[in-house]
Amino acid sequence: MYTAAKSVVKEETIPQVVLGPVRTAVHLFAAAQTIPALTPVAKKTADNKLYPFDPAASDGREQALFVTVHDVDTTAGDASAPVYSDGELNIEVIRWPAALTTDEAKRMAFASQGLIFPTPV
Repeated sequence: MYTAAKSVVKEETIPQVVLGPVRTAVHLFAAAQTIPALTPVAKKTADNKLYPFDPAASDGREQALFVTVHDVDTTAGDASAPVYSDGELNIEVIRWPAALTTDEAKRMAFASQGLIFPTPV
């Protein structure tokens, strides 16, 4: 007699990233970086390339511009990759710098930019 094995499926909720219409663009990232998906990035003034957003910087990286769509690996040299450039993203899933501890500070990092972070419902 054959007895079927029971399988147990763990139910997991995956947070929604996009909360409304979004637009993506492709931009150049500087070499020697590994940046995870959903990381805010900024453009360094000296070379006009993207780096992780750093609110303590004073070289252009202090102004968040975009959020990475996928992991970005530029260990082999400069590389282009897609970023979210406009639209509504879930504030809870973004990989914010540790220095930004409030939702207000996170939203202000993108002041005057195309991305907004409404409170998820």
